[in-house]
Amino acid sequence: TKANFDKLTLVSGNEPPETSVELSPGESRRWEATYAPQTHSASEGDIHADVHFAENLSGDVYAQSAQMTVVELELTPWADKEGFPHRHLLGVKEAVHCRAYPDVGTWHETGGGELKDWDGPYYVCPLVSDGSTLSYSAGSASYNVNLDIVEPSAMEARSPIAMSFGVPENRAGGIGMNLRIYVLPETVSFSGIAMEEIPSTQGSHTGYFENPYFAKIWYHTEEMWAGRWGNIDYENYWDVDRAWGGDEMPHEKQDGTVTFNLNEGAWRNGDIVWNISWGWAEKDRKPGDSPAKPLATPYNQEFHIDASGTLSVSKFQHTAVRGTNDVFRLNGDVVQPTPAY
Repeated sequence: TKANFDKLTLVSGNEPPETSVELSPGESRRWEATYAPQTHSASEGDIHADVHFAENLSGDVYAQSAQMTVVELELTPWADKEGFPHRHLLGVKEAVHCRAYPDVGTWHETGGGELKDWDGPYYVCPLVSDGSTLSYSAGSASYNVNLDIVEPSAMEARSPIAMSFGVPENRAGGIGMNLRIYVLPETVSFSGIAMEEIPSTQGSHTGYFENPYFAKIWYHTEEMWAGRWGNIDYENYWDVDRAWGGDEMPHEKQDGTVTFNLNEGAWRNGDIVWNISWGWAEKDRKPGDSPAKPLATPYNQEFHIDASGTLSVSKFQHTAVRGTNDVFRLNGDVVQPTPAY
């Protein structure tokens, strides 16, 4: 007799007969079948097959029973991405609710991930993609859940806004951009991490900006807003990046000193290039905390001035330009800037 075999699908072999079979002395028969689950069990051992052997000579009856439980595993990340509530593509430190129907076993993890009891079992992915595994065991059976844990791969700037510092007409400077920064890929959630621009003394300064007057902004240090941690939200949004090009650019005199008197000295071509690496760590970091790992690709922020005093700042493939005639351009289009303060 079979119970609840409708929860299984025959894959191969021959199912045992539904009626009794009579065997002659010395005769044997064998039935062998492979099944696949069609739906999960309602309770442990609810699928079973019972075989009864009747010995005609003695009248004795022997019975053997085989019990099965089909367990369905379900992973539900906190962050719903693109309508896939049970995706197995996850970001580092992403939290996933782990469910089993019926729950007759135990969840296990190896590596840098964590199992948490937050009104039910949750798996928190490791901080770096390290080959960690998640599995479920019930009795002698164990199943490794297929997870693909990805790290941040890139940063993307959106919704650029040109910023003005109110430098008077006929003077150079006062240009910047505000950029909304997102972490890629967007197919996962990075809401369990924080990111920063790593302070650095890598970069270059040429021409006009070689003047020691600009030494403070030669490199992207903490003084220039590097090392500012920001938690990532469920939409992978970081924060507003202030790519600003300073206030007023003075004239440079022949002796190398600078002056804000437009009747002496001049501007000349020059560039500052900041080589900026982004890094991530667990959320709620404090200034000075080190990142767990940097992104593979750094980004540049570039300031440029020409001999006419036109100043520009470029970052994340966006560029803001301000001429001494107070005309502002953002990515080539004339725009009305937003006062920085």
